[in-house]
Amino acid sequence: MIRASALLAASAMFIAFTPGAFASPGKEDLKLAAAPAAASASATANETGEYWLVPEAAPVIGFMAPREDFGVVEKGEVIKHQFEFLNNGTADLLLQDAKAIVPGVGVGISHAPVPSGETGNIFVTLKTEHMDGEQFIRIKVQSNAINGSSTLYISLDVQPPAEETDNTDS
Repeated sequence: MIRASALLAASAMFIAFTPGAFASPGKEDLKLAAAPAAASASATANETGEYWLVPEAAPVIGFMAPREDFGVVEKGEVIKHQFEFLNNGTADLLLQDAKAIVPGVGVGISHAPVPSGETGNIFVTLKTEHMDGEQFIRIKVQSNAINGSSTLYISLDVQPPAEETDNTDS
């Protein structure tokens, strides 16, 4: 089986992604480049230094920043964040599902195709009213990308609101 990391297209800005398992394309669908100089923009090296071209008509998803740390937040706060991704493959990318199993976490995706070379966003809303202490949230993203499913990560430390001080004189 070809590792997902061997199929990432070269992209200076969008190199981070979470590899997952996927059905291996047949060898007839892949072409081995003779040397790095012969590799096109859709080629990438695997762990042995071989260069592989992404199969024709294959989307590849890459996230600019698959992790976000919000630090300490006040309980009851609503936090909104968007994860930006790039389709650095050779075909339209279709997001199929994105979800977290943590109460108070909403995830929104567009079902419109993301063309090759274009970016898209996954929107996340965190309602912290039922959260306490350190939280580590995983968001599983399913798509038709050849590099399989991706996982996004959010961390935060939910603390009770600061108590209001009474400024009246006794």
